[in-house]
Amino acid sequence: MPLTAAPTLARLLAKVIDAAIVCLIAAAIAAVIWLVGGPQVLGPNVFPWLPVVCILGSVFGFVGYTIYAEYHFGRTIGKKLMGIRVVRESGTRISLGQALLRQLPFFAQFFFIDALFVLFTEKGQRAFELITKTRAVVAMLGLVLLT
Repeated sequence: MPLTAAPTLARLLAKVIDAAIVCLIAAAIAAVIWLVGGPQVLGPNVFPWLPVVCILGSVFGFVGYTIYAEYHFGRTIGKKLMGIRVVRESGTRISLGQALLRQLPFFAQFFFIDALFVLFTEKGQRAFELITKTRAVVAMLGLVLLT
């Protein structure tokens, strides 16, 4: 069965959905910490650092969630909603190492350069998808499929 590259817009929307989910969870955790602990328990100097902790939690949570979900399920919630699956070039499940390397551009701050490769490669792959020999492809079943 041939692998069909996932549409770029669907991939982008999947990332936005996943980022929104992780940010909401991080914000909810920060709110609960603030409401339960409050300035009386945590001290007044904690409040200015809460947004920083929330942002860092979102970044690391997003990458960690993506690695976990792509390795164990082949997709994140956003990818599932967009009808996308991450596979090896052979169509089989990706390894943990591949899942980790696919997310390296987020930590190294060159994700947009990595993502530009999608527009210029034959199979619509990011630079780190070429390196890891993985692909984001159209899944057989999904709630939404943008073509």
